[in-house]
Amino acid sequence: MIVIGRRMKNIAARSAQMFAAALCFTLVAASGDAVAQAKFGTGFGHDTSKPIEVAADSLEVRNAANSAVFRGRVRVKQGAVRMTAKELHVTYAKGGKSGAIDKLRALGDVLITNGKDAATAKRADYNVKTGKIIMTGDVLLLQDPNAISGDRLIIDLPTGRATMKGRITVKIIRKDGAKK
Repeated sequence: MIVIGRRMKNIAARSAQMFAAALCFTLVAASGDAVAQAKFGTGFGHDTSKPIEVAADSLEVRNAANSAVFRGRVRVKQGAVRMTAKELHVTYAKGGKSGAIDKLRALGDVLITNGKDAATAKRADYNVKTGKIIMTGDVLLLQDPNAISGDRLIIDLPTGRATMKGRITVKIIRKDGAKK
């Protein structure tokens, strides 16, 4: 019985690798720029209403502007989604609940993870209400072991869909480990 269980686990693992390598990426030509789409992390069901936790070396609150700036080793957590950056600008919702966050702008060495997936860029803008993150500047999306680089990545957290735009490079690793 243990042997059958291992075989099923190996088959499932190979199927997952083949699915990823067989293109969780869809490439489409659009107005001279390429577009690549992929799933991002745990995706489906990410609850964007979960609390957002922020840790940093310093905090500057700008009450008149309904904003705050976190600097130095910034760490952000919302459910399964994690983000790190050098600096984080927070805009609070006007007229809503006290402390309700409307938007986040991360700057400098931005890293966003969701499950085993990771994306890096120079900048990321997160609209908390829509659950969309737009990353720009040397964008790299890593989906073990595959990678996509491009100019702009749009992550829709509630659906788990990630769309890369601009000049795109895709690196797919076949199940036998050969690069394609």
